[in-house]
Amino acid sequence: MRVSAYTFSQAHQFASSLPAAIATDVVLGTKTANGAGSDPGCFDAADATFTSVTSGAAIDCLAVFRDTGTPASSNILWYIDGFSVVPNGGDITVQWQNSFPFIAKL
Repeated sequence: MRVSAYTFSQAHQFASSLPAAIATDVVLGTKTANGAGSDPGCFDAADATFTSVTSGAAIDCLAVFRDTGTPASSNILWYIDGFSVVPNGGDITVQWQNSFPFIAKL
């Protein structure tokens, strides 16, 4: 997503509150929760790769949500910003932190 296309609000609970996706949704693989090694209370997953992301303006935030198949009931879990990547038509890999708190502290 682009920050310029969305204004964060804690009142937004579901994916239907988000603007149209810039990249195809990616299913997180190798998910772990309630403990990642010796760091309890964390959520982790394998790095995520978005394939063939259309060239355009910088992407500077992403949302992680529990996909129910219906945006109106797909809970937003995390909103992450503070980065910037300019898509060039190639793949974009999100490399999650490999230490505490991993993707997020629960």
